[in-house]
Amino acid sequence: MISREPTLERLPIARQLLLDPFGLDEARLERALGAIGEHRVDDADLYFQISA
Repeated sequence: MISREPTLERLPIARQLLLDPFGLDEARLERALGAIGEHRVDDADLYFQISA
């Protein structure tokens, strides 16, 4: 069965692997996107990558 909301199911994994180890949280990401938005951009994304 395919989940209707795979992003929400993956959020705990993203927190564990990408956010928590680097002291990031959702509030900090919101502030980063807000700072980008201050420069009259139409849209912005944050991309994260880890390598083993």
